[in-house]
Amino acid sequence: MYRLIGYTDNQYYWDGLDAYKRWVNLNLQNAALLCDAFVKAGGRATFDPAVQRVRANDAVNICFGAAKWRRYEHRGLRWMLRTLKHRPPGWFVAIRLGKNNETILDYILLPSSSLGKDWLWFSEESRVARKIERFETFDELTRSLVRRVNKTARGISTKLQQSKANSLRFKKPPTVADRR
Repeated sequence: MYRLIGYTDNQYYWDGLDAYKRWVNLNLQNAALLCDAFVKAGGRATFDPAVQRVRANDAVNICFGAAKWRRYEHRGLRWMLRTLKHRPPGWFVAIRLGKNNETILDYILLPSSSLGKDWLWFSEESRVARKIERFETFDELTRSLVRRVNKTARGISTKLQQSKANSLRFKKPPTVADRR
């Protein structure tokens, strides 16, 4: 059908599709590793592969993606990260791809609140301003994320326990009339 309109080079599409599948599969493996790390640290984690999201300790969402390498004339080197339209609050983890999107450059972590609606474009210079942290390996990113989430979960748990203790401590003792 495309040949009828003069389009004959569809190899680029299929090469891109193969690369996309490769990065999605790697993100699925990384999500499984992240879930295991939370469990080993004494937490809980579930993974929803349909939306590529880990839910850690029933409180924090972690979404996955790939930041694609782009070089445009007059703009320099930038990365493009497709975000989820209906992403939950939490963290966004992405593989940052190297030249021509053929290799992994590093891994990035950013709060989902710093993402735009559909796409995030960033350069190395704007990475710091956008609160995008980089990690050489996925293991480094995992250790950092597990530490942050577990620290937050402990803080929330402690506050809930203190709140319950305070409500019990300041509760009015029952009177004789209450006992009847």
